[in-house]
Amino acid sequence: MTDSEDLAKCGPACSPDGRYVAYTTKFESKVGLKALNVLNLDSGKLQAVVPASDLTEEPITQLLDLRWSPTGDHIAAYAYLMKPGLHTGVGVIDWPSGKFRWLCKEGRSGFPRWTADGRKVRFARNETQIWEASPGGGDCRVVARL
Repeated sequence: MTDSEDLAKCGPACSPDGRYVAYTTKFESKVGLKALNVLNLDSGKLQAVVPASDLTEEPITQLLDLRWSPTGDHIAAYAYLMKPGLHTGVGVIDWPSGKFRWLCKEGRSGFPRWTADGRKVRFARNETQIWEASPGGGDCRVVARL
């Protein structure tokens, strides 16, 4: 990270074992895209990927609210896909491959949080519901109505 970057905008998140920090930055060769960066605090090695959508193979435009799974092998995030059309929602990034998967493909979703055992991601949806899904997707369901 550079001194001029606003940490609140790049969403730093520490891995459960404390060895890694994930954050987003502008991806230099793709204007407007955000890269997921994971810094190994032990070695200082930085790995950057631009996750692609499992719907279109288009790069995810922006990632926010990064949350590591308790096991450290996935990162849940609120994501934007601007092309084609606008799609927003919660997805999971496999680590270290960078492969992205939407958890639910319809409705407005955000604020992902992992269950303690790491088997589900819970998130707000359509402003009045709490949903959950497994990191593999495909089993999205309502768990509470507000």
